[in-house]
Amino acid sequence: AMTRPLKELNRRHVLNSAIYAALGTAVGGGIILSRKDKVEELSPSRPSLPVQPPSPLAQEKPFQIEAPPQNSGPLDYASFLAQFQFNYIRPHEIINPHRQSIGQIANTLPPKELWSAMPATLFLADEIRNRLGRPLKLITSAYRNPEYNRACGGASRSWHTQNCALDLVYEGGPRDAYAIAIELREAGLFRGGIGLYNSFIHLDTRGENATWQG
Repeated sequence: AMTRPLKELNRRHVLNSAIYAALGTAVGGGIILSRKDKVEELSPSRPSLPVQPPSPLAQEKPFQIEAPPQNSGPLDYASFLAQFQFNYIRPHEIINPHRQSIGQIANTLPPKELWSAMPATLFLADEIRNRLGRPLKLITSAYRNPEYNRACGGASRSWHTQNCALDLVYEGGPRDAYAIAIELREAGLFRGGIGLYNSFIHLDTRGENATWQG
């Protein structure tokens, strides 16, 4: 059999084992598979939009290879995120929202103990981009520190403060991206929140389902 590229193997391994083992409890069980479970394929009876090449989210068995290696020295957040080798999302796109401020109140990068909560949501955002076939134009919000979240008018228990939520602007408007997010959740690939707004969708892996329109 032809050997698959290492990047694809790493991505599938992380999705099917490391993410579920390391992150399943980090955000209240937002990813619902265990290491021994297989990923449930999307129901063939559901109509679907044209997609890019088959997704790692639809693969049945994890590859038994090592997770992305850690650097030997202290790891910064961008380097941590780069290890997961998302197909479309780059670390600087994730980092940029943390440079925002409102008046004198500045946002910050998440504390290290919250780093592991974000990759699960990023893999979902990457998969939406894959199925949508149109670019992710902007991540407008990721982690918000509590002070910045209050300045934004965010909910006091916003999942942005737990570093498992993203606000995402996809090219062509939010409705198709929202529909794909719903499809992925209905297929049992995650438990979390999906919000539809005029120009973006909210996506999180909080561990329980919530749906709303803003």
